[in-house]
Amino acid sequence: MEDFKGLKEAVYGAENIIILTPGTPNQDAIGAALALFFSLKNIGKNVNLPTVSDASRAIARPSQKPAQKTFLISLKKDISEIYYEKKEGEVNLYLKPKKESINIGDLSFKTMDRDLADLPSPGFFQKPDLMIALGVRTFQDVEKAIEDSPGKIPSHIKIINIDNSSLNQKYADFNLIKNFSSLSQTCAYFLKNLDPKIVDDNAASSLLRGAMSFLENPNEKSGQDLLPFLAWTIKKGGDLAPFLGDGGTNPAGKRLLDRTLRKLEPCGRGVCCSILTVKDFCLAQASSKDLGFVVEKLRSCFKSPSFLLLWESGSEKTAVKVMGIFYSDDKKEVEKIGRRFGGQSKGNGTLFAAKNPDLMLVQKEVLSAISK
Repeated sequence: MEDFKGLKEAVYGAENIIILTPGTPNQDAIGAALALFFSLKNIGKNVNLPTVSDASRAIARPSQKPAQKTFLISLKKDISEIYYEKKEGEVNLYLKPKKESINIGDLSFKTMDRDLADLPSPGFFQKPDLMIALGVRTFQDVEKAIEDSPGKIPSHIKIINIDNSSLNQKYADFNLIKNFSSLSQTCAYFLKNLDPKIVDDNAASSLLRGAMSFLENPNEKSGQDLLPFLAWTIKKGGDLAPFLGDGGTNPAGKRLLDRTLRKLEPCGRGVCCSILTVKDFCLAQASSKDLGFVVEKLRSCFKSPSFLLLWESGSEKTAVKVMGIFYSDDKKEVEKIGRRFGGQSKGNGTLFAAKNPDLMLVQKEVLSAISK
């Protein structure tokens, strides 16, 4: 079991944090690293990515939140008094030096808003307190990265080792290894246990981009935890649009997919379930016909091995019945659902109508059927 108490103490006790990736990081590593960068910046840490340069711009995006600028005024003098005068439409700030006058060169002014211009640049801190290694399998690789960098990391600083490979040698003070998952998913697990509140839309979008690039490799599998990961990143502001392809020509399907993922939860037996009510279709301005788009994206784009969609068919003014689609890589499970509900099976999926009008009870019936 991971020592998250120790991890939290190490992170919150540090001031300068280095995030180290392999020398030529892939998009998954870049997405995970940027998610850490943005999240740790949100708790006031000085963060640097010495092995990630302009490649980060291909995966990051500016915040879509309304602009709300914060400005910093710095003065390179000792002052004896500071006060401000607020008038309608303006604010006057007064600074009184202790011993000498203030020259214009003693003042500096900048915005504190984060944008792509504030992404990390190569180079080590002179006095780091903590290093987070992402996808770096051996301590020798860590040492090599340090030797190739312009600065040195003191041997006494703590190291957090985050990886998704069984070949990792678990060399650090804290080792978080999740096999057969993207680095971005493993990083999301780390951030959720650290403090989910520090993950903003930039971090969530970076995680989403990293995980989706991992899935582009035909040799990789998503694992059962991908759909809950997608749901979480979308709820945190992650941008799903770049991965929807024809979503631009099917806006209703895109909206319904967004609601489907937001409502997705693990429901047992390795199955993730999303339950859609009549109200959900109204809010998405979609119909049951758009579920074809949803299912296609869950299967092809997100490589989901198993999922259950349940929805109310009808309207708020008429009687509704519960419909369902069950999909699984295990054809035996699909056959069980087909026999239990008399559904129409095609490939690895089956469409069925339930006699019970209670969505939650139908979910239990499905899980009971595949467990037999």
